Amino acid sequence: MVRRSSVHGLAIALAALACNAPPDVSPPVVDGRRIARADLDPDNWLSHGRDYGEQRYSPLAEISRDNVADLGLAWSTLLVDITERPYITVGFAAWLMLVPLAVTSTNGWQRRLGRKWVKLHRLVYAIAILGVVHYWWQTKLDVAEPLLYAFLLAVLLGVRLKHSREMQARRKSVDSKPAVATTYSRVEPP
Repeated sequence: MVRRSSVHGLAIALAALACNAPPDVSPPVVDGRRIARADLDPDNWLSHGRDYGEQRYSPLAEISRDNVADLGLAWSTLLVDITERPYITVGFAAWLMLVPLAVTSTNGWQRRLGRKWVKLHRLVYAIAILGVVHYWWQTKLDVAEPLLYAFLLAVLLGVRLKHSREMQARRKSVDSKPAVATTYSRVEPP
């Protein structure tokens, strides 16, 4: 039997995905013409630099099947980006917190960890908040979409908090009832 909260969660996730449907526009083609016109678009990352003959070049043209293994990852640049840009720091922290959740999401890990699994997976609330903060700080001009996500997250966390308090109240009322059944006096028939 599917729990109602699971169905509601799935409906909310699908609604969030529907809000972020990709546009019907196909991605731009990376060709020589686009690289040559890179000066017109200041955010164009496809090309940079010129040689003395005013020739543009693209870093993409330098990457081939043969030299991908030699490129490696620039750890120093990665660490500088993480420390200097707060939105990257927050996003990276959220990603690091997701790793143990991904590792321990199997039934075997649930059995091994027992109640500790539930405590560990409560990290998802902090991760969601960090994700919204990351998206908000990353957005430069139009913060309407991050504001929408912040509002939706606040509503969802509010609903979750209300549900949690109701469950605590139920447990408390059950715990306050006596564990021993009450005795009844025998009633004599007339």
